[in-house]
Amino acid sequence: CLRGGASLPSLFREGNGMRNKFRTLRESETDIGSSTVSAMLSSRQYDFLIMNDYTQAPARIERREETLSSLQSDYLPLIRQCGATPVFIITPAYRKQVNNSTGLGSSETF
Repeated sequence: CLRGGASLPSLFREGNGMRNKFRTLRESETDIGSSTVSAMLSSRQYDFLIMNDYTQAPARIERREETLSSLQSDYLPLIRQCGATPVFIITPAYRKQVNNSTGLGSSETF
């Protein structure tokens, strides 16, 4: 997915955005993968599903709660259906205050 700053809930709602990135008129022209989470997870069985939220989401209570709700209501039924074991990865904290991160503190206090 090339949607920087996308959250797990927004990826579920809006898809991967590949059609827009490659400006593809027909899916047969370019392999953009499964454009939605539902399409990807309902198409076959998987051993593992690698997932990550954008850097700030887990650090902000309201975003964390939104993500947990989406994981339970949107992702969990599909993960069970495709048989995958979810693996969550994290992205590193920012070294400098960027992207509205001032309320998160410094990397030293993280």
